[in-house]
Amino acid sequence: MIKWVLFFLIPVGLLAQSKNWISGFIYDASSGEALIGATIYLPKSKQGSISDNYGKYNLALPLDQTVQVQVSYVGYQAIDTLLQISGSQSLDFRLSLQSLGEVVVVAKAGNLQHNVLQIPVERLKAVPMLMGQPDLIKALAFFPGVTTGVEGTTGLYVRGGTPDQNLILLDGATVYNASHLFGFQSVFDPSAIKDIKLYKGGFPARYGGRLSSIIDITMKDGNNQTPHGEFTLGLINSGVMVEGPIKKSTSSYMVSARAAYLGLLLLPTALSWKKKDDQPFNTLLSNDFNFKINHQFKNQNKLYASAYFGNDFLLTRFRYDSSFYRNQVGWGNQTASLRYLHHFGKKLYGQTLLTYNRFFSKEENKREEIGTDVKGAFLRQSLLRDYALKQFFYYSFNPQLKINAGLEVINHFFRPSNAYLDEGNGLNLDSTFAQNQTYRPWTLAYFAEGNWRPRQWLTFEAGLRRSVYQTAKNNRGFWEPRLNIQSNFGAFSANVAYALTSQFVHLLSNNSIGLSSDLWVPSTNKIAPQWAEQYSAGLLYRAPNRKWELGLEAYQKYLYQQIDYRQGLDFFDLENLNWENTVESGGIGKSVGVEVMLKRETESFNAWIAYTWSNTQRRFDNINRGEWYPFRYDKRDNLNVNFLKKLKNNWSMGLNFVYQTGTWITMESARYLGGAGSLSLNRSGAFNLNMIDFVSGRNNQRLPDYHRADISFNKHYSAKKGKGSSMLNVSVYNLYGRENPFIINSTTSESFINGERRVFQTYETKALFTFIPAVSYTKKW
Repeated sequence: MIKWVLFFLIPVGLLAQSKNWISGFIYDASSGEALIGATIYLPKSKQGSISDNYGKYNLALPLDQTVQVQVSYVGYQAIDTLLQISGSQSLDFRLSLQSLGEVVVVAKAGNLQHNVLQIPVERLKAVPMLMGQPDLIKALAFFPGVTTGVEGTTGLYVRGGTPDQNLILLDGATVYNASHLFGFQSVFDPSAIKDIKLYKGGFPARYGGRLSSIIDITMKDGNNQTPHGEFTLGLINSGVMVEGPIKKSTSSYMVSARAAYLGLLLLPTALSWKKKDDQPFNTLLSNDFNFKINHQFKNQNKLYASAYFGNDFLLTRFRYDSSFYRNQVGWGNQTASLRYLHHFGKKLYGQTLLTYNRFFSKEENKREEIGTDVKGAFLRQSLLRDYALKQFFYYSFNPQLKINAGLEVINHFFRPSNAYLDEGNGLNLDSTFAQNQTYRPWTLAYFAEGNWRPRQWLTFEAGLRRSVYQTAKNNRGFWEPRLNIQSNFGAFSANVAYALTSQFVHLLSNNSIGLSSDLWVPSTNKIAPQWAEQYSAGLLYRAPNRKWELGLEAYQKYLYQQIDYRQGLDFFDLENLNWENTVESGGIGKSVGVEVMLKRETESFNAWIAYTWSNTQRRFDNINRGEWYPFRYDKRDNLNVNFLKKLKNNWSMGLNFVYQTGTWITMESARYLGGAGSLSLNRSGAFNLNMIDFVSGRNNQRLPDYHRADISFNKHYSAKKGKGSSMLNVSVYNLYGRENPFIINSTTSESFINGERRVFQTYETKALFTFIPAVSYTKKW
């Protein structure tokens, strides 16, 4: 495989060098925002280019004196113009939004792509969601190959992977925890986001460090023409975003802030606490802050600086027996990016990126006995911090061959757990028993990738990445070849792809939602790095009128050196203070799946239907007797239907339908007497039966299938004199009140049948949400 990659990187396609080049940026005419993925095309020579994450394009021109150029982007009016060629030149294009003569504009669904999801943010925001709040991460789960875990949570499972196997980048900085409110909402404020792209396979070599997916998110640059703003008032959160020029057409800013006050839903407990302090009290809050500025120099070089801060806070107070308890949990992310784009010429430009990210979690429990001086406290903290330097170069040999290369260096700091225990009787545990160990590894990676188009209908994207993980005692490295071959013939497009990926960080989780007991840990001398191989193939069909598209993908993935907690282990048991001794390592996994997506789009209506069939399994030597068992979130069938429809009088409607095969759980298959001492006498003089549960295997039972429908109605208003707009959203989550399983409760009962004592175990599923209406109001100016 490596030989093939190197072969395709060799510039054997150096054909007919053109003398003239145009390069520049493609912008939104009204805001000055760079348009990502815009197309510039030469009809005569059938050559083209697509703008990158900064709106940058680079295109060779034929030697003709006059050249027809077409520039287009989804939802914008295309430019079709003739250029008089007198030599290489820099040229920017500004596209205007399409105007349909009405306030309501149905967000475009975007074009299907092989192994990649790039859907306009406005389309993702229109998907009906829990509590009526747009959630860009959850919206990705409506596409094939992607699913979520437990009801309402934001963790994504991509092609049989786990949430920690998704690399989430915000302006190039890694985000380790993407969840607010215990997973019910993601940390990304839709009003601050310009673009989101999800790679499911065929990963470019410039990305590394995760096995299953890349989620590349770009903040808005800020309007560099006129000031604008947006305010949203919702059921559980509200936010504001403002943007505008610092210097018109040259520099701009964007600032957004959002707060979630789920504590308002818990207001009755707060009032009860104020009235009588022995009543329980709960509050839950979260907040986000995004900031970005940018500046374009006269030579087209650009400087970007951005930052994100987000926090969650949970407080619980209650009385039990003769003591008061106060439990406090908090966690949060901080990221910062500084990026400089430098143009060395028409064909070459570079990008220098400095990033910082930090994730922390903290749990503090206090106990105070009433009427005494006896107090107790337990504190656990976790911290993860990265500093990174990344340097990339982009070079265009000619229209047939483009090459990127670069390197990145990351300094990690891990403190998985720092615990302190004081029971008020002189006992103290702080840094003993490896409870305060820290790790300071380095990651070094370098890569080269090329895009070679030897024929109009054939494209090779090949790359090679070398990743090295350095600890105090040893180095571990992986060669990671990537190959993506695409062939276009008429309305059809076919693709095959291969990728080898490695991962040096792991998430230890003993539950389904993001709690403080979830710990990020590094690879060590005992815990090897994870790695995976994925093969995929696909076929796309686009109708000549572009109103509907059909996509089919198949994949097979193998995962190695997986880790998990040992069976029956509780991380908070003080006997298991060293996390390295609490996990099973060396596990393997495999996943195979078929994905189908049908998209229909007109001016007033667009919809998609996504279906995935998959089979995902895991195997560990010391779990399930070393035999294969189904992955917990192996959802064999996954169907998502979504559509948007423009109605009369400036109304629009959105509808979702979701169906998924139930998730797996582990349950006892039988119960039997525990042998000697099985019968014991209780205090009342009756005999107890001491039963032992027999479990036939890991994940041996499926929960009932999951399904629900959501609906939303939006009323659009235009301000006087055309300055601004507003929207009222009314939505219902789980329209028909389906009680989807969230947890399982078990009860034991006994009775005498024909004089014999019988013991019965009864199980009952409980739902987290049923029918939930919501209202929100958004104002733009």
